[in-house]
Amino acid sequence: MEVTNPWFFNRAFGDHKHCRKIMQRALNSVSDWPEGICDAYVAFEREEGTLEQYDVAVTRVDAQMKRIRDRREKVRRVAGEGLRETGVSQQRVEAENL
Repeated sequence: MEVTNPWFFNRAFGDHKHCRKIMQRALNSVSDWPEGICDAYVAFEREEGTLEQYDVAVTRVDAQMKRIRDRREKVRRVAGEGLRETGVSQQRVEAENL
């Protein structure tokens, strides 16, 4: 079973209260594939939570994804500056990553 599946968390941690707490912690600390925990957290609240809990989850996920996008953009910008210093073109790097 996939770890980001909200029902896995519910079974593993016993009840909705503990599952929600784990999801919120994971949202703030996961750095490897954060989209997975974001999707799982929103799906969990859509299925198990109230409308207010769902709204909180969506707000938290949106804020966290904005921070992640900002961090990723900063890394791209810094990497691009480093490439210009070495004479490697950004287009060449992007082509190699495809």
